[in-house]
Amino acid sequence: MAWTFYEYSASYSAGPKNRWENYSSCLYLMNYIISAYQLQSIFPASIIYKTKKGWSLFKNIIIFGAGASYGSDTNYIREKGLLPPLGKDLFLELVEDPALKNWYNLPESQRSYFQNKNFEEGMERLLNDEETNPRQLGRDQDLSIYFSKFLSRESNLYYKLAKKIATRSKKLNWDGGIITLNYDRLMEAALIKHGIFPDIKGVTYYDIPIKTHLIKDRVEICYPHGACHLFFYTDAFKGKDFVAFGPEARFLGKEGVNQFFVPEHVKMACEKEDGLAIPIICRYEPTKHPSVNNYFTDLQKKRCEELILEAKKIVIIGVHYNYENDHHVWEPLAKTTAKVTYFEPYEEQIEKIKEWAGKINKPATHLEIIPKAFKNGFDSLLELIDLR
Repeated sequence: MAWTFYEYSASYSAGPKNRWENYSSCLYLMNYIISAYQLQSIFPASIIYKTKKGWSLFKNIIIFGAGASYGSDTNYIREKGLLPPLGKDLFLELVEDPALKNWYNLPESQRSYFQNKNFEEGMERLLNDEETNPRQLGRDQDLSIYFSKFLSRESNLYYKLAKKIATRSKKLNWDGGIITLNYDRLMEAALIKHGIFPDIKGVTYYDIPIKTHLIKDRVEICYPHGACHLFFYTDAFKGKDFVAFGPEARFLGKEGVNQFFVPEHVKMACEKEDGLAIPIICRYEPTKHPSVNNYFTDLQKKRCEELILEAKKIVIIGVHYNYENDHHVWEPLAKTTAKVTYFEPYEEQIEKIKEWAGKINKPATHLEIIPKAFKNGFDSLLELIDLR
């Protein structure tokens, strides 16, 4: 396939926008700085609300990884496909779903990239493959659609945790915040069900009316890897399957993120043909590169570091040790003076965490490893973060 390179440099206020009609015979690879983009929502302005508030630091921080979501409910729920899988099983979930066409139609030769069940390595090879690179944005959209379907039920530990936070908030504001490394929005959805507004720093637009919440009705959630329900939207491009952003492409601007509370809106956004919905997710590959470089991803990674460094107590659940790739998480964890409690049921991972702690000379008084998963450690979690 011949790749055609264009530099897009348009100003929202400079008159008619440049438009290109894309055809199946060519790919528009945006490999340059994007100097401006249109800030607009996918849905009518009547249901879009911009909010601004100050941002605090917290005594308690919880960090959730994929293991937390995977183990957040009963085995029955997981076996029914109602919980997101671990990374090693994600590929089969994607390629066996006909609704996720960019994964379902992946050529057999590229499927072999995932044969060792290392999703990150497989994703990296897809991005470096001339045949599959053009569909990178479509695969990102499919990931967003896939993860947006998971919801918290009453049996879910996220639901139970949100209930504790809501109960505490009625009496006294909970001095805590949440960092999740996951694409899903299980914790966020659970908070909403209990009347708690999930604050995300850097979001501009929402798809439902939002009342003015008191401080005690809010809990901040930080998404350093992005999430399935966060998007940029622009009508500058058409033919979404043939728009690919190069590694240096960037949206310059400090606002424009859409946060979708309604799961169906994620699919609607991705299927619109008169514009381009760009998921704000850091790809599940070693560099954690976003769909396109942007202010929001940078802001969230910085916020993640800030929350970790300024906390007094940090609890980590379901996070796979990955210092080599996730420096924005592990470097502040190395520097923080907070008491870190790590819930980890697997001995192999425990040894890696101990090795890491030894290398950075982490004082024993600043790190406790509890050999339990989310479910077995739930009561201990509540005690640690002042929610008993």
